[in-house]
Amino acid sequence: MIAADYFLSSPAKNAFYAAVNRTIGILYGWIDTCLLVRVRAVRNRVRAAQENLLHSGAQLRVVADATLLLTLRHQPCSSTLLLKQGTI
Repeated sequence: MIAADYFLSSPAKNAFYAAVNRTIGILYGWIDTCLLVRVRAVRNRVRAAQENLLHSGAQLRVVADATLLLTLRHQPCSSTLLLKQGTI
């Protein structure tokens, strides 16, 4: 639309003002495009970091569960411990 406006709009009374106005419009379009590209790149990095964090959390949960099971297997239950102490 900016390109169409550049060629289809009527010229201003002062050519200098028309050139400045059109240059500002073109610069704004490029700045806007660059910002949108950067925002998309940041969103992609955030999404990748979130997925990595979820995957790491799942792996940590598996290790913690396995450690808990091993710890519980090697600890005597409370009734066995009380029998050994002679309190039951």
